[in-house]
Amino acid sequence: MDTRAARPFSFSFNTSDYRILLMDQDQGRLYLGSREYLVALDMHNVNKEPLIIHWPASAKRKGECQMTGKGRQGECANFVRLIEPWNRTHLYTCGTGAYQPICTFINRGWRAEDYLFRLVPGYADSGKGKCSYDPKQESIAVLINGNLYAGVHIDFMSTDATLFRTMGGRTAIRTEQYDSRWLNEPVFVQIQQIPDSAERNDDKLYFFFREKSLDSSGGASPSNDEGGQKSLVNRWTTFLKARLICSVIGEDGVETRFDELHRGTVQKVIVLPKDPTSMEELTLEEVEVFRSRAPVKTMKISSKRQQLYVSSDAGLTQVSLHRCGVYGRACSDCCLARDPYLEKRLRETVQFGVEGSSTFLECQPRSPQATLNRVGGILKTNHGILLKSLNQSDAGLYHCLATENNFKHTVARVALRILDRDIVLALTAQDEDEEPQTRQAGPYTQSSLFSTPFPPEIRLINQYCQSYWEQLSPKQQQQQQQRKRTSRRHTEGQDQGLG
Repeated sequence: MDTRAARPFSFSFNTSDYRILLMDQDQGRLYLGSREYLVALDMHNVNKEPLIIHWPASAKRKGECQMTGKGRQGECANFVRLIEPWNRTHLYTCGTGAYQPICTFINRGWRAEDYLFRLVPGYADSGKGKCSYDPKQESIAVLINGNLYAGVHIDFMSTDATLFRTMGGRTAIRTEQYDSRWLNEPVFVQIQQIPDSAERNDDKLYFFFREKSLDSSGGASPSNDEGGQKSLVNRWTTFLKARLICSVIGEDGVETRFDELHRGTVQKVIVLPKDPTSMEELTLEEVEVFRSRAPVKTMKISSKRQQLYVSSDAGLTQVSLHRCGVYGRACSDCCLARDPYLEKRLRETVQFGVEGSSTFLECQPRSPQATLNRVGGILKTNHGILLKSLNQSDAGLYHCLATENNFKHTVARVALRILDRDIVLALTAQDEDEEPQTRQAGPYTQSSLFSTPFPPEIRLINQYCQSYWEQLSPKQQQQQQQRKRTSRRHTEGQDQGLG
């Protein structure tokens, strides 16, 4: 696992079934619930000084739970399933309580720097209607103005699923009991308050859940619903339910989301237009966030910190959204390489060729799903194109294009410059006849360039030679100089022998 991009929570203690229950952007704290533990983590680094509370069910309650026939799979424990802000200094939390839901308060202090995280001593409240009895039954809840709204199974046998409102000094109300038209074996997913107008009393609560007969559903009701007077007493009177097709359009009309998989991995997916009438999904990346193949339980994204937090039975992992360093930093490079987050201008390189000779222009995709389109090549390979028998018409700017699911991006730009063969041969022959002192003079001077009949060609050749020399390692340069000195001594010895 690339620790620069993914950071597992490394503290080990006797617990399991981690759930991300609250993300506090202001204090920079991530609150987890697990089997008999509550954990507060630093959102920047989940391994930096975690705060931990041990909150087990009593030994007496565990024994009573086991007497009912439960506990063969460890259910007779307190699985924390709810953590919600109560005020600036306290949180409200609930757990399954070994099949007897229980709630209490947590004192977290004014600031994260206080490092305060403890249960309020001596306080306990019933968790019925706030948290499910069975830890295998998913529940959702949110605290709004002292009222707790929950999607929960409120009985021991988990046969009575309901959308419930309690606390706040108001009459408790719920959905109709055992009526599949209201709820049909729901699996609760999320609850969200969404403003309907400038009037706060018109705000709607949206409950998201999966049902036996449908992929996904949503229910909505005003938060100020007081229930009926003569009919639908203590029942929602404004509850509406509809099948839900999940689609959220982001910037530039592109939807980006994370899909959780049941094998310890997370997929990053965007939706792009396929044609004027349809869309298609493009999987940008699949990240292994856990070494074990445990199901993903919860996920939270912090846009403020550009981090994704993922939990499972085994633990929690913090994943950076910026993973472009693995493939390159251009935004479109990242899209092709499975991560569209960073942006950088594409550099243009210059390559030289000599008339009549051949040259190779490199072009490699950064995503295994991309295909390459090259123009002007005679021989195509998996790594680029080979241009044979160059002539002046081959000079120009070459684009290496990568295509994936109708998305095209320039991977590289190469400016090919063709050198005149006769001039290169003439200059080479002249260099061989020159005295060593002349050859050591280095690059052409400005006056000598303009005194020659073809100054542009010579400039290009000089640039080519300089770039070649700079690419040599110091060891290669030393070897090159050594060969020149050996050749020079051999020439001087011949001259002395002739004398």
